[in-house]
Amino acid sequence: MTQCDRSNCKKEILRRTEAGNAGLCEKHYQTFLFNQQNQEVKLLSMCQCCGDSLAETRNEKYCSAACRQKGSRKINTNNTVSILNSSYWKHINSTYTRNPLVLGSITGPGDVVDFHQLYQIKARHQRSYTILTYEWGQEKMKLVALLCIEICHMYPNGKGGANIAGNLIIAPELINRRNRDVIPYQGHGFDGIKSAGECIPFNGSLYDGLVERYGVLTVNEELSRVTPVRRFHGNVPRKIEFGGIEQQLPLFTLLHGELWRLGHHRISECLGEIRQLFPEYPLYLELLAIVGFHAVLSGDPDRVMALLCRVFNKCFDVTSSLREPHKQCIGLMYRLLRKYLRRYFSVEIDSREAVVAFYNGFYSQEIIAPGDADDEVVCYRYSTGIKHSSTTFFYVLPQKKEPVDLWRLMGEDLTFE
Repeated sequence: MTQCDRSNCKKEILRRTEAGNAGLCEKHYQTFLFNQQNQEVKLLSMCQCCGDSLAETRNEKYCSAACRQKGSRKINTNNTVSILNSSYWKHINSTYTRNPLVLGSITGPGDVVDFHQLYQIKARHQRSYTILTYEWGQEKMKLVALLCIEICHMYPNGKGGANIAGNLIIAPELINRRNRDVIPYQGHGFDGIKSAGECIPFNGSLYDGLVERYGVLTVNEELSRVTPVRRFHGNVPRKIEFGGIEQQLPLFTLLHGELWRLGHHRISECLGEIRQLFPEYPLYLELLAIVGFHAVLSGDPDRVMALLCRVFNKCFDVTSSLREPHKQCIGLMYRLLRKYLRRYFSVEIDSREAVVAFYNGFYSQEIIAPGDADDEVVCYRYSTGIKHSSTTFFYVLPQKKEPVDLWRLMGEDLTFE
């Protein structure tokens, strides 16, 4: 007579039975058979939503939370599942949880859709490419943005800023990180929007919180407006594609578009006209955009944007009687850039090396470089990852200051010095 193999079981078994041949008592043999049957069922089990195998999981019906939600008819389309699994949605979820008002920082699910669409706009401007990295000894392709930008809150998210399109702007990461959570200057047209709601926390996922507050039909109807996102799976290389600053003016174009979206049409139109009048100075248009972004994100305490429009109008208004308006406008714009680059970024506009290093800091690759001549800057463009070059002007204002009639016309409320 022998004993059952199970620990702490002292029952004697007979080898003449099936249980005995397995080295188990009758009770433990029945448990063994039950577990064996469950394992066979598990090997054949599939997700009730997508049909994937559940053999390697502990789940019984669905392979993931997305399939569980879709299977329970909360999520009714594959497009919605794609949205909820995207990195954009995860970023939005994280943003809301960092706001002291949480869901109280929005007015409805439409604000979430607007936020998601801003991420899609941002993706087009940042011109991402792939680099090869190594994780746990394996090669992996990682997506990297060429233009380092992010979605910024004009009135800080951490201090109750509204998570609505009117308080969000796509802007350079370098400027946004410098400003941190500082409340913008109030009263000059770029105050940002502070949420007037109350704290509305949510449990579980952002989708569950929205459904609980606004209803599943309303939420799904809003999400149906979102264009499906093309996901990066890390298996297809993507080369750098960039036409150069003289052709694309990345920062200037972004500022122009964002100001128009936010309703600052007069300033946006002024920028568009400046671009048409001075296409031969792409680097300075880009520097002007950098100053503009800083002004917008800080509340424009120096009224830079109003000053910019007034300079342009005084020079090129049909009633203007200025001598050589193009020349005077260039001189004033140069002085404006010199003052604010020095004040905000400690960059001397007369130093070509300093300007080149500063501008390249907004990108993950080298975009410009000093040229052979003192008045040249090399501009790089990339086609299928191959670098090409051309040159543009590096303008140096003459040391001898020429009389500028426009100084007398600016008005006492707006001054350069």
